[in-house]
Amino acid sequence: MTSKIFDLTGKVSFITGAGSGLGIQFAEACASAGADIICADIDLSGAEATAAEVGKLGRKALAVGCDVSNETEVTEAFEQARSTFARVDILFNNAGIADPVPAPVHQVETAHWHQVMNVDLHGVFYCAKAALKIMVAQASGKIVNVASMWGLAGSSSLFPIPAYSAAKGAVVNLTRELGLEYARQGIQVNALCPGFYRTNIAGGTSDNEEIAQAMTAFTPMGRVAEAAEIRGPAFVPGQLRLGLHDRADARRRRRMHGQITHPLRPCGEPAARPECRCAGVAVLRGDSRRPSARTEFHEELDGT
Repeated sequence: MTSKIFDLTGKVSFITGAGSGLGIQFAEACASAGADIICADIDLSGAEATAAEVGKLGRKALAVGCDVSNETEVTEAFEQARSTFARVDILFNNAGIADPVPAPVHQVETAHWHQVMNVDLHGVFYCAKAALKIMVAQASGKIVNVASMWGLAGSSSLFPIPAYSAAKGAVVNLTRELGLEYARQGIQVNALCPGFYRTNIAGGTSDNEEIAQAMTAFTPMGRVAEAAEIRGPAFVPGQLRLGLHDRADARRRRRMHGQITHPLRPCGEPAARPECRCAGVAVLRGDSRRPSARTEFHEELDGT
């Protein structure tokens, strides 16, 4: 049953921020499961490099230069995706940036605040809007919004990044809203809330020795996660497989409606609370009407 759940053969995934970091991992994970990939990134050369790797996995890939903070560019990117593949089944809303300079609110440059919001929140909205226009017509689709553990708890216990924290918190609740809006149309919207991963966000600050030591000390696991470790959690929210629109699948969706998958430690054990200092990810189901409700992941995968 597991192989069927994670089989994306014949599906099309649109990945933003696909040119680096977690975006590369999402693209390669989906391609490895059989999906064709649209690699979108503001850095076209990075998107092209990821598309080349997807090609090596035997899947079709389209590289698109796209600034997610520009709605016109987002619309054009999705039109290009639809004209090339005729559909979009999965969206990873992954592109993001951090506060250029960590600072408490009274010292934050207003331009920096808007810069982060334009990418981390408005970009998520623009991409979800464009994807949903396609998915509604298909009556199926999956959206995975990449939020952050700082969307669940304030970051200033380690360093102040108020714009990033505010944007990611908004993404978490936008996910809940979209999940409720589109659940009855065969579209699932969920969020990943990663902890610390080695990526180039904020100029690759995880490679800064002082910052890396602080993140390591903050994390009970005692290390920062490698980007490739996001591949497993990427398949948790909403069960990315889209092929079985049968009665059994419908019963599973009805049984899960109104619930939220609990935060997971990397070992798979539940975190004690959403703000748990874990190097793993929290996985939030967007169609939850009861935000405090929890369910074990095996309930999503049980037989019928």
